[in-house]
Formats: sequence, C-alpha cells, structure tokens
Amino acid sequence: MTDGSMTAFNSLINSLPDAVMVLDAGDTILAVNPLLAAIFRQNAAEMVGTTAATLFPADAAVLHLTPDSARKISETALNGSFYQVVVSPLHSAEATPPGRVVLLRDITLTRRAENALLANERRYRALFENSNDAIFIIDFGLDILLANERAAALLHVPLADLLNASARAYFKPEEFASMEKGIIQLLSGDPAPVYEQTLIRADGTDIPTEVSLTLVRDASGAPLHIQSIVRDISERKHAEKSLNDRLEQLKLLRQVDEEITYSLKLDDVLLLALDAAMRLSRSDAGYIALMQEEQLRISTLLGKYPAEMLGMVMELENGIVGRVLQTRRPALLPDVLKDPDYRPDIPLTVSQMVLPLISQDKLVGILNLETARRETFNTDIFDFVQILASRIAVAADNARLYEIARHRLDETQSLYSRLSRLEQMKTDMIRIASHDLKAPVAIVEGYVELFKMDLDQFDPVYHDYFEAMGRACVRMRQMIADILSLERIQQRATGGTESLLNLTGMAYRALDEFQPAAAARQQTLQPELPPGLPALVRGDETQLYEAMTNLISNAIKYTPDGGHITVSVSLSPQEVAFKVEDTGYGIPEDRQERLFEPFYRARAEGTEQIEGTGLGLHLVKNIIERHSGTMIFKSVFGQGSTFGFTLPTAK
Repeated sequence: MTDGSMTAFNSLINSLPDAVMVLDAGDTILAVNPLLAAIFRQNAAEMVGTTAATLFPADAAVLHLTPDSARKISETALNGSFYQVVVSPLHSAEATPPGRVVLLRDITLTRRAENALLANERRYRALFENSNDAIFIIDFGLDILLANERAAALLHVPLADLLNASARAYFKPEEFASMEKGIIQLLSGDPAPVYEQTLIRADGTDIPTEVSLTLVRDASGAPLHIQSIVRDISERKHAEKSLNDRLEQLKLLRQVDEEITYSLKLDDVLLLALDAAMRLSRSDAGYIALMQEEQLRISTLLGKYPAEMLGMVMELENGIVGRVLQTRRPALLPDVLKDPDYRPDIPLTVSQMVLPLISQDKLVGILNLETARRETFNTDIFDFVQILASRIAVAADNARLYEIARHRLDETQSLYSRLSRLEQMKTDMIRIASHDLKAPVAIVEGYVELFKMDLDQFDPVYHDYFEAMGRACVRMRQMIADILSLERIQQRATGGTESLLNLTGMAYRALDEFQPAAAARQQTLQPELPPGLPALVRGDETQLYEAMTNLISNAIKYTPDGGHITVSVSLSPQEVAFKVEDTGYGIPEDRQERLFEPFYRARAEGTEQIEGTGLGLHLVKNIIERHSGTMIFKSVFGQGSTFGFTLPTAK
C-alpha cells in the first residue's frame, strides 16, 4: 500500500464510529484508529507493528478467519465491557496473503440490558413456578395462555388441560361478572380491586379464593394480556367462620346467662340451663344431677330417658359419672363404646360429655349430655360447654341458696307470728292478772284494816298476824305496779315518744319528791347538781324519770337510818351521767352478777326484812338500754353502792 493510499485509509478508519484495526496475514497490526487505542489504553502509533493476539490473551480466536470465510462476527469481553467483533478480509494487490480488518463495536449497554432481561425472566419464571399462589396468564378473550403448577394443583386438573382453556370454566358464573369488570377497569387505566371469588374444581367442589388482576404491557406500552394471581383463602375463611361461630356462641352464652340468672327458682334454673346446654351442643338427651346431703340425685332430665330416672340417686364411684366426680375433671367420649367405664342409660348413644358443676370450689353436681349422631361432639363444642357448665354451676348454687334462704325466711316469719301471738297473749294475761289481782288484794287489805280497828277484841298473838298480812298486801300492790310499769315501757319502746330533756331539772324534781322519805329515816339526801348545767338528752321523759326515782328509792330503802345518799349529774361532750351513791348495806360480790335479772333479789345481812319484787333494777336497765345508754354499778359489801347510767348527749 502506497503512502498516499495508506494516508487515505487511515483517514477513513479514523472517521468510523467503531474501533478498527488492520492486520496482515500474520496478526501484525498495520493500522489502528484512536477508538481502538482507547479501548486498550495504548498509543495508536506504538501499537502499529505489534501482534494483535497479545491484545486478546483469552480469546485470540476472534481475530481469525477460516479460509472460506468472507466475514466473521463474534463477541468478546475486554476490560469489563462487551464488544461485537467483526472480522473481514482485506484484499490488496500488494498484500499476499490478504490481511484483515477487525472492527470492535461496544455493545455493553445492550448486553447488560439483555442480561438483566434474562435475569428478570429467570426470576419471574422461578416465582411463577414456585409461587404459593396460583398464577394465570389470560388473554382478553379470557382464555388461559399460561398457568403454574400451583394453579393446576388448586383446581385438581393437569397443567396441560389448563392451557388454552377458558377461565370461565373454573369460576362461578354469578361471580365472574366482577372479574370482567376488573379487566375493563385495567384497560381503562384504573387499578382493579382484589376480589373474593369461588373457584370450581374438577371434582365440582368449591374453594374460596382471593383474586388480583394486573395488566401486562409490551415495550411500547400496548396491553398484552392479564396476569391473575389467585390465593387460596380456605384457612382464613375457616378461621373467620370459627371466629364468627365463637362470637355466636358467646352471644348465646350471654343469652343463656340472662335466662338462668333471671329466675332464682331452682327447678326453673335447671330446666333452662339443661335446655340451653343441649341446644348449644346439639345433644339428643341430657340431665343435671345435684349433690344433696352427700348423695348425687338427678334433678332435671330431657330426652328419651326412662321416667323413673328423675330423682334417682346415682353411684358416686362407678362409671363415667363416678370418674368425673372423683377427679372433678370433665370427660369427652367421642365413641362411648371405647370407654370401659361407659354404662348406657339410653340406646343408640354414640358420644357423651360429662362435666362437673363446681361453684366456689364446691362440687354442686354434674351435667351429662348424649348424642346418637357421630362427629357432633368435638373439642370446640366441648370447650364451650365447659364454660357453660361453670355458669350453670353458679346459677344452680345461687338458686339453691336462695331456696334455703327463702325456706328459712318462711320459718322465721312463722316463728315471728307465733312469737307475736304469744307476746299478745302474755300482755293480755298480764293485764287480766293485774286487773283481777287488784280486787282480791283490796278486799284482803280492807278486812285487815277492820281487824286492826278491833285489835282489843283479839288475842295479842293475832296482832302480829294482822301486821304481816298488811305488809303482804302492800307488797302485792307494789308487785302489780312494777309489772304494769315494765309492760308499759316495753310498749313505749316502739312508740317514738322522744323529746329533748334536761336531766338536771329532772334530778331536782326527783330529789324534792324523796326528801320527806329520807328525812323520815334521818338520812341525808344531798344533791351534786351544779346550777345551770345544761345536761340535755333525748328520750321518753316518763321512762327516764321512773328510772331515776327507782334508783333513788332503792338507795333510801337499802341505806340504814342516818345514812348518806348523794345524787349527781355530770356532763361530757359525748354523754350525760346520772349517779346515786349511798352508804348502805352494799351487795356481796358473788351476788352482783345476777343483779339486773327480773325478780332476782340479792339477799344480804341487814336486808332480809326489806320489801321488794326484784323487778326494779331490771326495769331501769331496760329503760336505759332502749335509750342507747349504759348502766353504772359499783358496790362494796358493808360500805355502800353506786347505781346510775349514762346517756348520749343530745346533738
């Protein structure tokens, strides 16, 4: 090649958009353009004369042509890039054998895009084939173009039978309209929602699914087909059904609770509870037996049991019932014939449930349910009936306690009625006796007075008899008066005759009343009543005055002539105290305990001849206790006594 032609050739290859080098027959570089030199990061002039094979140490074969080849196209990788290598023979009159022109075109971006596309395709294929969901590729005529193995398994058909089949064949016709609507939405540019669809398997069974639709487009954006992902939601639907069933059971349980707690009549509660348990468990028969005085007795039953079973006492140690009673653990028998403890009560029973009824850790009884239908009793129903059994136990226990309480109330009311009648009889008898006693006592007393007027006509030995008869009459009048006073106080206890009283003023009045009696016996009756002391209490004036005068009268009676008696009233923020202190005979310590009993008299030396009924202190104690007060008492035999009481201060 002449210099001129070489210059023209170099000018030509330098203007080409691809890297170019010219080789002779022995792979020696005759010429390169700048693009090729840049690929190998060398100087173009220095490359001329070197061997081209050194530039392709791992793939030098790309430079060679076969003898009959007019052109060769191949690919190679250089420095992390991809190139298309085009080798063409160079024919020249001066070149024998002819040389070659090698053109390198950078296809890195194209190759990487193709590799990425292939990788994406492989990933999609892997996802497509290994997806847990069924995937269908369908055309716009709704024919299936492609489906994965999961789709075939879901529909129970061979994969080959799905291809080119119509998708309509596997969906319920009444539900397919929503899928068609979704496809129209996709073609209009709107996303399609996720649908719940029922697929029809090859064997005719239904399966609930969740279907999502995606529009697949080509490189230009034109719609190609529809991708449908179908997910089996059988487990979710089963869980939803179980949850809904549970909610329905809880709703029914609430209704049962209201039913069995509405009534406290035991028979009604047991019948309602058993009926509810049978309805909720779908039982054919059942009974409730309750513990009564260490015996288990059938209280309520429904179903085809023998009539004589109602009220029957059951064995506590044998059979399934005995086992439940001993362990206090419920028993579920899906097949009763497989349990050695089974004892048939009715024929044809297949399954049985026996549950203990326990309330507050106490065994109330048992609930027995039976069915003649297989697979009716399962663990879910068994668990639910256990909850129901706890409700039944509490309701039955409450109803039983209510009946016991009602029975005791009836007994109490009956006793109260009898007591009221007896009390009325006692009151009537006291009134009659008091009235009838006054007349004969007055007659006796009159005749005694007549005898006394004519004492000189009787032998002196009778004089003492007449005196004793007179004292007896006085004692009988006092006894009648005390009995009537006690009865009057008891009647007034419910009369509500309270008023605001000044205990100091009442004490002054009582002192004035008894001063003559004390003076007759040369006794000192001394008041300790600070003037102006407002000792205010609330109560019945007649009763409280009678209590005060009774204590003063007793002090005068049981204090020897010339003795000393002090009557005092004291006040504190919470109470008012009234006391009568004397220097009398006192009461022996061993007789003080019974001092306030009715008709009891603590006889002691010096008091044998003192008249009395033994009702006075009992009467005072009743009055004070009815006024929410307390008695005051202290006595030393031979030195004297203190009697009194405290009452709450009026607010």
